[in-house]
Amino acid sequence: MRTKSWLALAAVTILVIAGAVYVVSKQDQATSEQTAEETLFPKLMAEINDVALVRIRKGNVTLHVVRDAAGAWALKEKDNYRASASKVKKAVVAMADMRVIEAKTAKPALYSKIGVEDVDAKDAESILLELEDKTGRSMARLLVGRTRSFEAAAKPGKIYVRRPEEARAWLVSARLDVKAEAMSWLDLATVKVAKTRVQRVVTRHDDGETVTVLREDPKIDQFTLQNIADGFKLVSQQRTGAMSAALEYFNYEDVLPAAKKPLTDGVATTDIETRDGLRVTLRAIAENDYYWATVSAAYDESLIVTDDAAKSDTKAATKSPDQIRQEVKDINARVGGWVYKLPEYRGQNFYRRMTDLVEAEKTAENDKAGSASEKE
Repeated sequence: MRTKSWLALAAVTILVIAGAVYVVSKQDQATSEQTAEETLFPKLMAEINDVALVRIRKGNVTLHVVRDAAGAWALKEKDNYRASASKVKKAVVAMADMRVIEAKTAKPALYSKIGVEDVDAKDAESILLELEDKTGRSMARLLVGRTRSFEAAAKPGKIYVRRPEEARAWLVSARLDVKAEAMSWLDLATVKVAKTRVQRVVTRHDDGETVTVLREDPKIDQFTLQNIADGFKLVSQQRTGAMSAALEYFNYEDVLPAAKKPLTDGVATTDIETRDGLRVTLRAIAENDYYWATVSAAYDESLIVTDDAAKSDTKAATKSPDQIRQEVKDINARVGGWVYKLPEYRGQNFYRRMTDLVEAEKTAENDKAGSASEKE
């Protein structure tokens, strides 16, 4: 009896355990099946135009990208400097269109392996991305973990993520690339002037020195350094060319309100003038291995080149006075009231001195003096 009772009890136990395992297995399978290829935030796409705040947090860094009443985006931590609308749109759309590939761990001890631990955890790698509407209502919250594969032109990337209020982590398909770095959210567009339009560049230092490079032949892409002293020659045509092309790619590494970074001692003022009437003025100072500069634009019809040679040049001025006026308005709207931190290779083109551009010509007497010096 005892043996039969034990066997019966064991059989019942096995059936109960098997049933429990089956139920749990089916639940996990159902969860996986129900969410595969579905979005993590099903309602977000329909409400996407209501997003008014994107909050990015990692460690002790928190960024707030805010939309104003006119629909423009700005970064609060950068004195409300304009943010890139395209970057904000990409991040928000990526969250709304995020597709589940498969369910991953629900164990907190394993979160750090895929970078989806709570953002407050010690040494957390995760980035907390939050969306809110103008009333402060939370629309979506997501812990962004490690990237399993990066996006390519034809397909999204694969990323580990977790909704912070849930235990389960997921591997998703998304075109999401967020960083908790201010510069990654800013609008990098400032001013762009093609070298082909430039006629003259003049840099005036506060000690009175003036450096001028001039396009003497409108058909030749070459700038001549003016007022070279006797006995000296140009070091490199490349340097004068870089001065004329300095606004083709005007990238910056930081930005501050002009009131917070006044430019006083050691200011160099550079005018970049085009053949169709545009003048862009940069006031720059050198500071350690960087330069800080303000930018402004103006229309000056006296700059317009009207000679026959210029008219025959297909690269000459093509913009009308009204177009130039609008260009000036757009430039000043973007850059007015701000001072930009420039990398050394960029900023030096607005701070050149004659000693940077010329060297003494070699003569027989110079060669003899040099040989004597070497012997000593």
